[in-house]
Amino acid sequence: MLFYPTDNIIFSGMKEISLALTYDDVLLVPQYSKVHSRTLVDLKTQITKSFAIDFPVIAVNMDTVVEVDMAVAMSEYGSVALYPRFKSPAEQALEVAEVLKRGARTIPAIGIKDEEILRVKALYEIGIRVVTIDVAHAHLEQCLSFLRKIKI
Repeated sequence: MLFYPTDNIIFSGMKEISLALTYDDVLLVPQYSKVHSRTLVDLKTQITKSFAIDFPVIAVNMDTVVEVDMAVAMSEYGSVALYPRFKSPAEQALEVAEVLKRGARTIPAIGIKDEEILRVKALYEIGIRVVTIDVAHAHLEQCLSFLRKIKI
């Protein structure tokens, strides 16, 4: 049986809650295709105006997943790794510089506390122009305020 959710749900005394889905809620049903080879499909994905990847799989910014070797490997395959922020700004910048020295690309993660400005400066000094904000709720005023501080 297929379930077709209503557009929005309203509970008594609460604001309207918009429908939100996760990966477990979605199934893409295979369809007929005239594509004869996967080499004919372009998977290029634009991350920013000046940053694109050829393979749309991104390694998450977890220190147990991404280190220098993983970041380099992801770049070699046409993708990118989000570099974790759980080390000091100097340590993260040193490791990211090592990735860049091998000719690879990575997107370092940063937080939104005031001291993260030091991390942004250290990353900028080694040539980083794209970062990812590592927060659970990017719609918070604190996050938006931090973005205004670092936007170039």
